[in-house]
Amino acid sequence: VDPVAPVLTVSNNKPLICSGERVEIVLSSPTANHQIELVSVNYNGVIGGTNYAGGEIFFNNGRIEENLTNLTNTQVAVEYIFTVTANSCPDPIGNQTVLVLVNPTPVVTNLSTDLTAIIC
Repeated sequence: VDPVAPVLTVSNNKPLICSGERVEIVLSSPTANHQIELVSVNYNGVIGGTNYAGGEIFFNNGRIEENLTNLTNTQVAVEYIFTVTANSCPDPIGNQTVLVLVNPTPVVTNLSTDLTAIIC
């Protein structure tokens, strides 16, 4: 009897966040005896997270929740890569990638050389 191939469901509740906000990724599988592995994370210079290195194991309703800070002046994509196995069988689809886009903190620059202007 061939075991059932595992299925991975990833809910990325916040695919776009502002700098300093929280990522909310929920991992689940309807397959019995499953194990979800975070293969790797590419933070691309974003800081403040848990700094997952890959190899972390999650089970049903496992969550990745971390606050991310983007110190650049452009949007940065953080890439989480997952795989699932069950009864020693891998997901036939292979790895699944989840992107979270982190917007920078807006910066206001006063280009005026006359900072004494009266505003009415």
